[in-house]
Amino acid sequence: MKNTKREKKFSNKTIERLALYYEILITLPFKKKYISSEEIGNLAGVSPSTVRQDFLYFNEIEGKAKIGYEVTKLKEALRNIFKLNSKTHVVIVGAGSLGQAIAGYESFKKSKVVFDSFFDNNPNKIGRLFKGIFVRDIKYLKDYLKENRRIKIVVICVPPKEAQGIVNLVVDSGIKIIWNFSPTILKVPPDILVEYEHIGVSFYRLLFKRKTIKKEIK
Repeated sequence: MKNTKREKKFSNKTIERLALYYEILITLPFKKKYISSEEIGNLAGVSPSTVRQDFLYFNEIEGKAKIGYEVTKLKEALRNIFKLNSKTHVVIVGAGSLGQAIAGYESFKKSKVVFDSFFDNNPNKIGRLFKGIFVRDIKYLKDYLKENRRIKIVVICVPPKEAQGIVNLVVDSGIKIIWNFSPTILKVPPDILVEYEHIGVSFYRLLFKRKTIKKEIK
């Protein structure tokens, strides 16, 4: 019989929703065997039909009428999409408040994300543990990454003026994936994947929406 399911080609918006669904499922405050598209939609801020449409991408996910989707199978399918069935080793450059917050994010612990080390140039932090993670001197970053090929992602949490120099070291070490929290655009070769987190942009978007709400109230 011909498989009528779609090929797994996701738009950026779909990937964002799938990631949100996964976060919802692994942070449920109580154990559930089944969850409905209505429940997921309410928690994700999308319509139930959008949830059902997104799950059509998965052969292994079948919803049951008036019952919903099996939570275990949903989590397994989403883990496969995001390659979370094995450990993902990560290094954070910048052991400040932001870097520590990322390292302490509870969902990562449930997703086999392993933070191997912090790197920093602050002598008051080097050699100490934060969130149970050792802080190493930034001058050893390139050598560490070359010697520890299990590291696949480097997180950048440093001031903009320092970011490009650090990224150059990271790229030279062979790392191909960078998660950048520094508010600057990085220059990298075309084969390097950079994900930008613009915290300010989200805040300004919120301010704009606030203005829209005020107009509606009037």
